Amino acid sequence: MPLIVVTKQDLTNYISLTDEIMQLDTELKELYDKRGLSGSLVAIGRRGKGRKSDFSLILATIVDLEQILITKRAKLTEERSRIEDAMDALSSEERQLIRRRYFQSMGWTRIGIAMEKSYAQVHRIHSSALQKLDPDHGRNKANKRYYHRR
Repeated sequence: MPLIVVTKQDLTNYISLTDEIMQLDTELKELYDKRGLSGSLVAIGRRGKGRKSDFSLILATIVDLEQILITKRAKLTEERSRIEDAMDALSSEERQLIRRRYFQSMGWTRIGIAMEKSYAQVHRIHSSALQKLDPDHGRNKANKRYYHRR
């Protein structure tokens, strides 16, 4: 099986995508709640006899948001599967840490408590996991820091 490379940026992007989906879900819920609408587009269509322009705008926005959510959820599922496949190369402890940090968005202190490890141990495990997921992780670190400061 070929090596699947997952960078720290890939993991960070996974968190961002999860956050985007949660924000879109909230926005969609607010649109449904705005006019007392149920979660069904069919039910919305039956109630649209009042202010059609308002209704049409809300309906169009809902349809657009639902399409965006479908696309983003598919991308999230695909990325999660790719990351999980790459994590086969990790120890159980490393997988546990990566899942807690990037899938559950846990902070370092909470991870340490959950894993019964010190802050330093958690960071060593994290660094080891990132090195296995991306063999180039940590190389030219000074250059990367310089580049990001600009």
